[in-house]
Amino acid sequence: MTSNDFFRSTITLFFLSILFVTLSCQNNKQQIIPLSAQGPDTLQVNTGNSDDLAKLEQHYLKNLLDTLPRKDWIGSSGYSNEIREEVKNFYKLRDYRTVWTTYAEGGDTQEDLLALLSKADEEGLMPSDYQVEKAKKWAKNLYEGENKNFTDILRHDIFLSTLALRYLSDLHYGKIRPEKIREDWEVIREKMTLATQMNKALREGDLDELVEANRPPFFAYEKMKEALAEYEEIKEKGGWPRITGVDLLEEGDSNQAVIRLKKRLTITGDYPGVEDDSLEAVAFTEELTEKVKEFQVRHGLEVDGLVGGSTLERLNEPVDVLISRIRLNLERLRWQPIFSNKKDFIIVNLPEYKLRYYSDNSKELEMNVVIGDREHTTPVIIDSLEYVTFSPTWAVPPSIAGKEFLPILRKNPGYLASRNFKLYASWDDKAEELDPYDIDWDDVEADNFPYFIEQQPGGGNSLGKVKFMMPNKRAIYLHDTPADHLFSQPQRSFSHGCIRLEKPAELAMKLLSKQDPSWDMRKINEYMNMPEPENVVLESKIPVYFLYLTAFVDESGTLNFREDVYGMDDIQQRYLSQR
Repeated sequence: MTSNDFFRSTITLFFLSILFVTLSCQNNKQQIIPLSAQGPDTLQVNTGNSDDLAKLEQHYLKNLLDTLPRKDWIGSSGYSNEIREEVKNFYKLRDYRTVWTTYAEGGDTQEDLLALLSKADEEGLMPSDYQVEKAKKWAKNLYEGENKNFTDILRHDIFLSTLALRYLSDLHYGKIRPEKIREDWEVIREKMTLATQMNKALREGDLDELVEANRPPFFAYEKMKEALAEYEEIKEKGGWPRITGVDLLEEGDSNQAVIRLKKRLTITGDYPGVEDDSLEAVAFTEELTEKVKEFQVRHGLEVDGLVGGSTLERLNEPVDVLISRIRLNLERLRWQPIFSNKKDFIIVNLPEYKLRYYSDNSKELEMNVVIGDREHTTPVIIDSLEYVTFSPTWAVPPSIAGKEFLPILRKNPGYLASRNFKLYASWDDKAEELDPYDIDWDDVEADNFPYFIEQQPGGGNSLGKVKFMMPNKRAIYLHDTPADHLFSQPQRSFSHGCIRLEKPAELAMKLLSKQDPSWDMRKINEYMNMPEPENVVLESKIPVYFLYLTAFVDESGTLNFREDVYGMDDIQQRYLSQR
């Protein structure tokens, strides 16, 4: 007998026992049946009508959902108000009929569900969060217990529904909300009616399709899942050797540390293999140098082929650390809306310091970027480019003016003119231009800077010669920069929050030539050197997605890791551990 056979039999016997004890022997006679031993509610039952058995189940289940105290909700913690409401909506859609403890169209659904939840680790989630073992134990007690309690059967059904909907919610929205980590992490996936989805899937008998509909539909997500499985397998086999006893390895070296290096790279597929006893095994060859460089590229390190410093540190990271990083970034992918259905869009991965522009799902442009430093972090947001400004001015924010400009002006008021800045009495459009030598800068407070400083167009402008505007409350946008030398550095967090572009002219041409073929590079350069700002509105807004992925796969499916530049991994891990 399967578990669903048992539950169906038990529910039927329960109903029959109630009818036998409570109802008279006369068929078609209406009687009053209590819905709850503790409650005043009653149900009018016609014993000659088989539908009355269903009515009993419906009303007992509804009563339990309505009266179950929040603190006793399924005897479990970690369920949000949203999940509780989804569970109630789910049973309302089913007309308050049980699903897991009776046969549904799809077959033995309870076993299917528990098998599905047991594989949550494949998604980077934890099966223990879905209390699979507790559910199995509860079912076993219901099988074997002498005092079979109808309320416990209903509670068990609600418990399983709660587990299922929590899993779907975690898969679709993520286990935690991104704004929990940082208030400026403004990424929310499309709202889904999970109860409706699950009801439909159960009627059609396809739980797998339900899961597929709620996991992120990204190539990167599937490849990251594969990488997680590979690294879990590496862990089961004992991980990889640490490279110790040396501070630096380079081409031409020959020692036992080189063997450990080759073994380490072989385990993660970065080296073709090594024979322990061969003379060649201890030699740091030209081939190994190239393989080290490939490893450095995958980890966003300086590509020099030398094994020391940051490279040695990354090589010695335990496999558990990388597994955790993959799991954290699978969660971040679950937060993302579906951008692959957009015709044109831009993705900026902050820890990678890269921008990519896609059109018709094909990458048309890639470039290095500079992001905000730790004090002025770039937010993780979704926005849209609306217009391009050529030959822009730079309105210095009051915070920067007070903190960075004021100390300079107290020593040298001529600094503004030397950098092509103008000073105005206020931010009002009609404010009077002032002479910085007429101001007693020692009397000006940094926290209450009253003046407006604006840098005029030109090659020395901090925004360069073009900026790409996506109006938002945080004043974040993309722009050119005169500090081109920073793009060659492996770590590029130097800005006040905005994104500095390595190839701004190319991006401008890609965007504008789609709406007007006359926007070639000659015209772009002409506009970038105009004496006054010129705005060009985009006919169609271009979605821009700022991501924060410290583990990701590139277009070839290769797993990459990056430094956690803003320290978000540890914060996210703490929140996940609390949930």
